[in-house]
Amino acid sequence: MFGPKTKQTGKENYLQMWANRLTDRSRFFMSNKMSAINRGALNDFINGLSRLKDEGKLNDEEFSNLLTFACSVFIENELEMRIGRVLTNKTSRIFDRFGLNYD
Repeated sequence: MFGPKTKQTGKENYLQMWANRLTDRSRFFMSNKMSAINRGALNDFINGLSRLKDEGKLNDEEFSNLLTFACSVFIENELEMRIGRVLTNKTSRIFDRFGLNYD
């Protein structure tokens, strides 16, 4: 909840610090996992396109257009995740700066 933080003891500050670090790390690992999933999906899609092209079901222009589309979707997803991570970190720092809880 938003609102002023209550005065914490040294132990509570220490526990809060570790909780914040774990949350930050879990966000980092989750975003890395999402990037890996995104790369895997792109790889699988490209393999499927290559197979279809090799079987003669796609001509060069169709293959090129679909490959361009797949790469643009991959880049869009990566940018969205990275920008979201930056905005989340900046927002939490602003809340911390003004002593607001953002949990």
